[in-house]
Amino acid sequence: MDTDFRKLYSLLVIKLVSSVYLNTFHFVSEGKPDPPRNLSITGFTESTVGLKWEPPELDGGSPITGYVVEMRPTSKKAWTKVEDTKSLELTASKLTQGTEYLFRVAAQNAVGVSEFVELQKPAVPKSEFGKPTTKIVFIFLYSLASGL
Repeated sequence: MDTDFRKLYSLLVIKLVSSVYLNTFHFVSEGKPDPPRNLSITGFTESTVGLKWEPPELDGGSPITGYVVEMRPTSKKAWTKVEDTKSLELTASKLTQGTEYLFRVAAQNAVGVSEFVELQKPAVPKSEFGKPTTKIVFIFLYSLASGL
């Protein structure tokens, strides 16, 4: 994790009045935020995957201005931006049913973009009931033909 923005700068003020007093002041410089937390899947259809996450623990000293969401099929190396959003959730659409996708999210502030947090397992858009098979259709037609 990039912690440059958390470097503490100490300013020593020595005050001479019959003895020496040592005071230390700490300043935190602004920097990139931490990554979002708890990225998870909220649901799916045959062409969408819903995601949600929580804000980062530390905003880098500058308010969070939004989130960058990226995805890629597991068969590819390159990430594609899904969308920039100010929300803590997003539904990725126009996905191919049965294809495994990885998703990742980064937080953004005035200084820059955090590291990404990635889903632990691929998401697979699919129908809630699955695809009907020829076997089910055949049994149904056979039942009708035989009068069952």
